[in-house]
Amino acid sequence: MLRKQGMTCDFQSRPVLHVLIVDDEPCLTAVVADILAEDGYRVSVAHDGLGAFRAAMQDRPTLVLADIKMPGGDGLTMLRSFKDEVALRDVPVVFFSSSPDQRDARRMGADGFIQKPAGRAELLQGVFEGVCAGFMRPQQYEARARAHRHLNGHAGPAPASPPSCGCPTSAAA
Repeated sequence: MLRKQGMTCDFQSRPVLHVLIVDDEPCLTAVVADILAEDGYRVSVAHDGLGAFRAAMQDRPTLVLADIKMPGGDGLTMLRSFKDEVALRDVPVVFFSSSPDQRDARRMGADGFIQKPAGRAELLQGVFEGVCAGFMRPQQYEARARAHRHLNGHAGPAPASPPSCGCPTSAAA
């Protein structure tokens, strides 16, 4: 159970949440990775959009946290490639960027936007809301319910709709 600022989300089918950080600034990436790891996330890193796509195809993340402006494949191109790939289209993407392209990112399907620079609390809140958005997607619910039943020895079909998890409704996709 994750709790952030009075919200809770029950992610029992995924004991460790995996965040793929995509940024071309190694120092910033290291700081963000440390913050997320301290908060209990498993973290992996890519330095451009193409590297992120390859990494996600090999080890599907729970969430992608990406910069927009990067050499060798920017974040918006990466988002487009994720949306075009069936295996990745439901992975939530939250942009963490100083770029003014927030409207373009949201229009293209980004699940959130965290403006750089951001403090620890703002970063963790944005990641939490992005993860919650991904878990509330209908195509994810049946897979989560199946995994939960398997892990807990339950039989039978999943309930008809996901339980309320306390996530902000604006984060639900």
